[in-house]
Amino acid sequence: MNNEQAEISIRFSDLCAAFLKKLKPIVVFVLIFSLLGALFGAFRTIRGGANVSEEALLEAETALVDAKNSVSEAEGALNKLLELDIPQAEAAVERAELLAQRRQDYLNNSLYYALDPFHLGVSRVTLYVETPSQVDPDAPWLGDEAQSSISNAFAKLYPLDSEVLENARKIMKTDAELPYISELVSITASDYKFVELCVYHEDPATAKAVTDYLLQALPERLNDTFDDFSVYVISQFSGYEISWKMNDRHIEAEDNFALAQTDLFTAEQTLQTLQENNRASAEQLIEDSRSAAEEAEAELLTLQERAASARPTTKNIVKKAVIFAFVFCVLGLFASCVLVFLDKLFSGKLQDINDVLTRCSFPLIGTLPAQKKRPFEKTIRRLEGEPDLDYEAAGKATAQSLFSVVGDRRVALVSSEGPETVQEFLPFTGERIPVCGDLLRDAEAVKAARDYDGFVLVEKRGKSRFDLVAAEVRRIRSLGKQVEGIILL
Repeated sequence: MNNEQAEISIRFSDLCAAFLKKLKPIVVFVLIFSLLGALFGAFRTIRGGANVSEEALLEAETALVDAKNSVSEAEGALNKLLELDIPQAEAAVERAELLAQRRQDYLNNSLYYALDPFHLGVSRVTLYVETPSQVDPDAPWLGDEAQSSISNAFAKLYPLDSEVLENARKIMKTDAELPYISELVSITASDYKFVELCVYHEDPATAKAVTDYLLQALPERLNDTFDDFSVYVISQFSGYEISWKMNDRHIEAEDNFALAQTDLFTAEQTLQTLQENNRASAEQLIEDSRSAAEEAEAELLTLQERAASARPTTKNIVKKAVIFAFVFCVLGLFASCVLVFLDKLFSGKLQDINDVLTRCSFPLIGTLPAQKKRPFEKTIRRLEGEPDLDYEAAGKATAQSLFSVVGDRRVALVSSEGPETVQEFLPFTGERIPVCGDLLRDAEAVKAARDYDGFVLVEKRGKSRFDLVAAEVRRIRSLGKQVEGIILL
C-alpha cells in the first residue's frame, strides 16, 4: 500500500458506477419513502379535515381579539414615547447643557475662582457705626436697635448697588461682568454695631484702593435713610492671607461643574436609549404584535374553513397523497445518493480499479467481473475502466497475465479474506500457482511462506478492507518477500 498517500481519490465515473451498482437498493428505498410520504399526506389531510369544535373556534376568536388589543397597546406605547417621553428627555438634555455651560462659564470668567486661596490678596476694614436716631415703629425693616439697623443697612445696601460695582470694576481695571465683581466685595454686619468691609484681589494694593472708595461711598449712599450717624474705622488690614473658605467655595464650584457634566451625560444617555433602543423595541413590538394578529386571523380563517368543509373529499386526500409521495420520493432519492457516496468514501473497502491504482504501489494484474448478472453491467464496467469481457474470458486473460508476471519464480496466491476468496480464481490457474493460505490468521501459512519468492493478492471488490490488505502487505514484506501484484474479483 502507499503509506505516503493517505488521501482518497474518487472519479466521477466511479461514483456513477457506484450508484448503478446500488440501483436496486436505491429504487426500493425511494419506493418505501414515497409510500410513507403518501400515507403521511393522506393521514394529515384526513386529520386536518376533522370536525372543528365550537370551543376551538371560540379560543381562536379570543386569541385574535387579544392580538389586536396588543397591537393597539404597542402603538399607544410608541406614540407616548414619541410625543411625551422623548420630548421630555430632549428638554432635560437642553436644561442640563445650559446648566453645564453656565457653570463652565463661571469657572472660565469668575475673578473669585481665579484667585489663589493660599496666596490671597485682601483688604479688610472693620467699621463702627453710631447713630442717636430712634427706631421708627412704622419702619418694619428696622430692627429693635437703631445701631443694629444702620449696621445692617451698611451690610445689605452696597453689594446690590450697580453704580458702586461699576466704579469698583474701573479701579480693578477689568472688563469682567458686575456679578463677578460683586463676588470680590463683602460687606457684612459682624456684630451689634460693627460692619466688616472686605475686598479680594490678586493685588492687595488694588484691593485697598477699592476699599478706600467704598469707605467714601458708603456714607453718601446712606444719607437718604439716616440723617444722623457716624462711621469710625476700628481696624484695617491689607496684604496676603490664606482663605480656607475660598478654597472650599472653589472645590464646591468644581464639584457643581462635575455634577452638571454627569447630569448632562445621564440625560444624553437617557435620550439616546429612548431614541434608539426603546423606539426600536417599541417598533419591533408593534411588528411582532401585527404578525401575531395576522397569524391569529389566519388560524381562525383556517378553522372556519375546516368547520365548513367538515370532512375532506377523496379528491383532496388523493391530491395530498400524490404531492407528499413526490416530495418524499425526491428526499429519498437524495438521501440514498448521499448514503451511497458516504459508503464509497468511508467504507474502507476496495470498491473498484481506481482504488487499487491510487492506493496500491504494486501492479493490478487483472480483474474479473461479477458472476451474477446485474442491470447496466456493461455501463458499469465502462465507467470503471474495465474491458467488456465475460467472466470466463476475463479469468483466462487474468491467468495468462499472472503467468507472465510470475515466470519461473515460486509465487503463491494469498487473500486478506482467507483461502475461500482465492479458491474462486483457482479454476483458471490449475495447479501452476499454489495457495499459501491466510498470512494474517494462520501460523502454518506464515511458516510456509518461506518456500516462496513472492505473493499475488486476490481480493474481492466491496468486501476486502484496505486495512487488512495493508496488514497483509506488511506481513509479506516483513518476511522479506515481494508483492507481485493484485487480482481484483
